[in-house]
Order: sequence, then structure tokens, then C-alpha cells
Amino acid sequence: MQINWSFKQSITSIILKIGLLYLFYSVCRLVFYFINQGIFGSITAGEWFNILRGGVYFDTSAIAYLNAIFILGWLLPFRSVLLNPIYKGIMDTGFLLVNIVGLLLNVVDFYYFEFNLKRLTADFGHWVGESNVSLILGSFASSHWYVVFLLIALIGAFIYLYRKIPYFVWGNPSVTRFVAVQLVTLAVMIGLVIAGMRGGFKHSTRPITLSNAGAYVKKPEYMPIVLNTPFSIIRTIDKKAYSAETFMNESEARTIFDPVKNYHHPADSFRALNVVILILESYSKEHSGLLNPDLDGGQYKGYTPFLDSLMKQSLVCTNAFANGRKSIDAMPSVLAGLPSLIVPYVLSHNSLDKINSLASLLQPKGYQSVFAHGAPNGSMGFEAFSKIAHFDQYWGKTEYNNDDDYDGIWGIWDEEFLQFFDKSLSTLKSPFLGVCFTLSSHHPFEVPTRYTGKFDKGKLPVHQNVGYTDYALKRFFESASQKEWYKNTLFVITADHSTVAWSQKYNSSVGAFSIPILYYLPGGNLKGEYEKVTQQTDIMPTILDILNFDQSFVAFGNSILDTSANHFALNYINDQYQCIVDGEVLTSIDGKKLTGLNPITSSMEIGESLLGKNSNLEKTKLTFLQAIIQQYNQRILKDKLTETQ
Repeated sequence: MQINWSFKQSITSIILKIGLLYLFYSVCRLVFYFINQGIFGSITAGEWFNILRGGVYFDTSAIAYLNAIFILGWLLPFRSVLLNPIYKGIMDTGFLLVNIVGLLLNVVDFYYFEFNLKRLTADFGHWVGESNVSLILGSFASSHWYVVFLLIALIGAFIYLYRKIPYFVWGNPSVTRFVAVQLVTLAVMIGLVIAGMRGGFKHSTRPITLSNAGAYVKKPEYMPIVLNTPFSIIRTIDKKAYSAETFMNESEARTIFDPVKNYHHPADSFRALNVVILILESYSKEHSGLLNPDLDGGQYKGYTPFLDSLMKQSLVCTNAFANGRKSIDAMPSVLAGLPSLIVPYVLSHNSLDKINSLASLLQPKGYQSVFAHGAPNGSMGFEAFSKIAHFDQYWGKTEYNNDDDYDGIWGIWDEEFLQFFDKSLSTLKSPFLGVCFTLSSHHPFEVPTRYTGKFDKGKLPVHQNVGYTDYALKRFFESASQKEWYKNTLFVITADHSTVAWSQKYNSSVGAFSIPILYYLPGGNLKGEYEKVTQQTDIMPTILDILNFDQSFVAFGNSILDTSANHFALNYINDQYQCIVDGEVLTSIDGKKLTGLNPITSSMEIGESLLGKNSNLEKTKLTFLQAIIQQYNQRILKDKLTETQ
């Protein structure tokens, strides 16, 4: 049957297909919010209007990036090609596959967001190389079967509705008319696609990025709702982590913040203490009852009874923050004084730069060093970084050499691996540096069967595992305390990052980075509470200060014993630098201007913006942040992370 040619019908087909994508992206946005409502809290109708309005811009960009080839392919000026059933099949199949992947990424963030507090970005690809990735995904799918069901339902509905859209074809228009209309439409559509990718038509419009979501929300915590995951990944692919731009001359920058540390201890005063650092997987400050006397109306006991008891004998930091939200952020921060900004340092193009670390700095003092992690060797890039950081040995699942204690997914159970770590430390000659990174506080949040019912399951699935790892720590200290090296050892305990929270206090952009940090010296006078802001990058300089280290080194943190320093915490979230200093949190996209300056309440909520109220204060805060960013970027780009002149 001959079908009359209709330009209107062909454009209608394209509009319906793109409209279908907008519909499903909006559905994903709403489901994303409702699943994570405990994190975001309630949102007013007015705020929702702005969120959905902003979402259109980011959905348009993602849809344009993913579908440009199909939109243009439907408008080729070759009628015989467009009517070819093979070509039609390729276009249909390609369109469905590409956009099903887009939906899949959005669905993944329904549940991954609570751990990361941001949309997935391009750096999530580091998981692909993990040897146990299939086990991790399989475990997640089995315990979150409803997520899989939801994904199947979304995909099924998408395919069903897509196939309901007619594939309009043309009758027999004149070749000239057909080609002319197609070319004009193609030209217009190219302009629309480019504008969609960039986020606007104006010549001055910069391609929108994640931080632009801030224009549509009153609270920065709502920005992920405005965004979508495909856009978040696309806009962070091959993103440059470090800018060569300078804000001031180097001498001025070092006057404001100097990354070169020297605590001017006499050479003969060095204390050759052993140093043992325990990095606890997903240990939030929220988990500690001692650090949260105000929660649950003052009745909160937490899930770390042993750690709390150890804090009473330690110098405990009550206002401590992680520099990142991922495990791979922690090693450079804790062991080398390097925060992970924009992209994790270990994934950046400059990750092979020469760095100083605790291992490299203590080596000339006669220290042996070892890094231990019970996962399969090579996991998370830890073994590779330990070599870059000059650790002498790496102890992993291979060295443990007993799969009877393998949890089946992540690695060796914490209790057994910490016992192995303790016994193995005794084979080292003092002084030594030993670092152990735990792993049992991971999904699917199971404990060894012999401990079923032993630990409080609490308010979140992770709480049972926090209790288990706390018990493993207790067993470690019971065993270690019997060793000769114990009394001459400085213990440092911290977390790699915070994790999902149940209280609103730890769901703010500040509370989301809150972790425990404590320094414990058996029989020593290192006790009390340190109430100023501190961060993971302060750990290396603090340890060296306690040891009376007499050499200069580079660290983007400060010793907590240094009373002259301006103590701060620096991290990166939602495409912005975030700096916590002097009871305030300041944010900036690129260091050129502040996008936020807010007081922090006692409950870690973000107070009313101070921007526009005190220009001198804004300038002082911005200059402080610029001095840190500039020196961090310049030293990395020029491979000067060990230069102390």
C-alpha cells in the first residue's frame, strides 16, 4: 500500500521517541528520590518544581549525547536507506540497547548512591578490573532482587512503549523536495543536539557540568536529584584532575598554607616507636556511641564498644573527616598526606609521581614497612600504591594462604586476618611500620556463621558488621598486647571513609565525611580529646610530629600538635571543592569564586548562606582555598610532591 509522504509524520516519530526518554528519565529521578528519601529528607512542592525544571536540562544533555547518532540517522536524505528493513532494524536495536544502558546506570544509582552520596562518575570504572567483581555483582543482585525486578520492569515498559511508536515512511515525494526537507531538518536538528549537549543556545554558554545542578536547589545535598547518572558519567570522562592555573605567586601561597612541613625537632630526640595504622572499612563517626552522646535522646550506645573503650585511653579526635568517600581515596590521604580531589589520586594520570609517605620517610630511620589487606592481591590497586609509597612488603590473601577463612566475596574475614597481621608483625625487627586495611564491613553485610545473632543488627545492615569488626579489633589488641613490641608502639585507628547513615546529622555534605581518628600509645600520656577540625591528611604529619621527626616533608595536612596551623578538612563532592574550616564550610567549582559559604551547626547541618554579607570574609576564605588548590595542582603537575625547598 502506498503511504503518502508527510514531513509532519516523520518528525512526530522522532519527537515521540525522544519524549519517551524524557518520561523514563523523570520516572528514574522520582524513584531515585523516594528510595533515598531518608538521606534527602522531605522536599517542598516549590523545590520540586525547580528540581524537575533543572532536570530537563541535564536529561536533555544526556539524551543528546547518547542519541545524537540515531537522531541524525533518522534524518538522512536517502529515502532508499531509510526504507531499508535492515537499516531500520539496526537503528531500532541500537537505540534500544544504548538507552537501556542509560536506564541501567540510573537504576544502579538508586542503591549505590547511599554509599557514595553522589551520582556515579567515570572513575567507577576501577571496579571493572577487580578479580571478584562478578561475585560482588552476583551478591548484590541476589540480596536486592527487587532492584533487578525494577530494572526488568523499566526495560520491559520502555521496549513495549517504543514499539508502539509508528515508524513513519514516505510515499513518493519528488526527490528534490524530499532531500531539501531532510537536509533542512537535519541542519536544524544538529543545532538542537549541540545546544542540548551544551545546555543552551547562547554562544557564551559553557557545556553544563555536574556543579550547574546547584542553580536549581536550595541545598547542595539535593544536586544529585537534579542530575542523572549517564550525564554524570559522560561529563567526567577524561576530566582533567589538575589545573595549571595560578591564583597568586608561590611565596604568597606558601605564606597562607605551606605544604612543606618541618617541626624542628632535634635529630637526637627521634623516638623510634613502632607505628601500627588500622584503616577500618566503612567506619563512620556515627557508629561510635562515645562520639555521639546526643543521639537517640542521649541513649545511643553505638556499635563499637571496644573502640569506644580504647578512645578513653587515647587522644581521640572528635571533629575528624575523611578526604574522600571511596576506599581508594584513603591510602594516599592517610599514608602520604595527599587528598583525592576531582578524581582519586591513584586513578589520575600523575599517580606515578614521586611522593613521600610514612614508609619512605621512616625508611632512613631504620624502619621496615608492610601494608596488609585481606582481599585478593591487586584488589583496589592497594598493592600497586604500596609499592609507589615504598612499602617493603605487601600481605594479602595470597600471603594469608588459607581459603578456609575466605568470606566468599571480598577476602579473609577481619578477625582471622587481624590475627595473621598481629603474628606477622612479630616477625619484623623493630622499629617497623605496619598498616592493615579491614574489609568485612561490606555488602552483603554477613558475619561468620559462628557469630550469627551475636552482634546487634542495629538500624542498618552494616551495623552488624561494624560490631563484628569491633570485636575483631578487640581480639587483635588482646593478642598484640602480649607481644614484646606492643608497649613501644603508636597505634592509629581511622576509617577509609564514612558510609550510609541513619541519622540526619550524618547525611549532610559535612556529616557525610565524619569518621573516627584516634592515636593510642600504651602507657603513654597521649590522651584526651582533640576538638579542632582534623582530616586524614593530618595523620602522617601528626605521626611524624609525635616521633620527633627532624626532616622536612610534603603533606597537605597539619599535625594536630601544631597549635600555629589553620586546621581544616578538604574534600570533593558533587563536582565542587569543599573545605571545612573555622566552623564554616566553603565550596567552589574551580577555585575562582566561592559557590557556598555556610556556618556549620552543632548537628552538622548547613546553616544559612553567608555569601554577599561580608566581602572581606569571602575573600579571606577563597584565598585560603586557592592557596591549597594551587600548590596541590602545581606540585602534582610538575612532579614536585617531594620537593621541600
